[in-house]
Amino acid sequence: MGLARYAIKRAVHSLALVFFVVSLDFVLFRCMPGNPIARLLDPRMKPEMKAYLMHLFGLDRPLWEQYLLYIKNLMTGNMGYSFITLRPVSEMIMDRLPWTLALMVPSVVFSLIIGTLIGVYASWRRGGLVDVTTTIVTMVFYAMPVFWLGGLLMLYFAVYLGWFPIAGAVTPGATYNSIFDEITDVVWHATLPMLALTLITVAYNFMLTRDVMLDAVSQDFILTAKAKGISEGKIMFKHAFRNALLPIVTNAVLSLAGTISGAILTETVFSWPGLGTLTYQAIEAQDYPLLQGLFFIYTVVTIIAIYFLDLTYGFIDPRIRR
Repeated sequence: MGLARYAIKRAVHSLALVFFVVSLDFVLFRCMPGNPIARLLDPRMKPEMKAYLMHLFGLDRPLWEQYLLYIKNLMTGNMGYSFITLRPVSEMIMDRLPWTLALMVPSVVFSLIIGTLIGVYASWRRGGLVDVTTTIVTMVFYAMPVFWLGGLLMLYFAVYLGWFPIAGAVTPGATYNSIFDEITDVVWHATLPMLALTLITVAYNFMLTRDVMLDAVSQDFILTAKAKGISEGKIMFKHAFRNALLPIVTNAVLSLAGTISGAILTETVFSWPGLGTLTYQAIEAQDYPLLQGLFFIYTVVTIIAIYFLDLTYGFIDPRIRR
């Protein structure tokens, strides 16, 4: 199968997957208990007013009609209006997106670089002091709940030492003389949540890299390279690392794609105004349109990332296109 035909086939599969996940989200949110507009209803309201609100949000229509209207609106870029704030869902998401990217992208990049480099070195020194030490330390962080680690960081660095703020993304009421001052304030607030995320995720990147590198260095071509007298550094990065690259690249792409969804627990613990906190608030308030909009964005970004990974694999290894 040619690459163009393979790309079209994967695109069709990706679109079908988006349609399936969006439909599943619609059904699951409707299965949640309670009335989604209960917070808007006053006990003193007349039944006519309650019926009007139900009609305004289309909740008095049959489920199949609500579903068709939802799909139609998505195709035109309309994600609806929040039940709680009455603001457009797309506007609320775009307001929070920069904050999530500012926190998540550096954390993911740092954890990928640190975890990969340590994993490569530990695999080359298998059984040595560095390998055993880094494996134990990363396993400890991997086993920690991120909200617990975040709480410890806040308690020590924010409460006891007072080096960092406890919560938020900016200093309340602060005025800035320049954009540099504003960026400095944001970085100061982002340090602890970024550190918590990096410590947790670097462990997974380390273990993945170490495992695939151990498999690579056990191959016959590594023994041949050693027999030829090639330097250890060249064998490690030019031969072993290159052959172990695909799983690492896959993890990197999916991790970067996952930054769009934020980190619900971390953002909630540190009161960071990103998409993770917005998702938690939407779940708590049973805000169907906002939840559906958020999960639609998460779904599309993830599936697009997987699609381009499939194309990359198909280009590198023609056997995959069969």
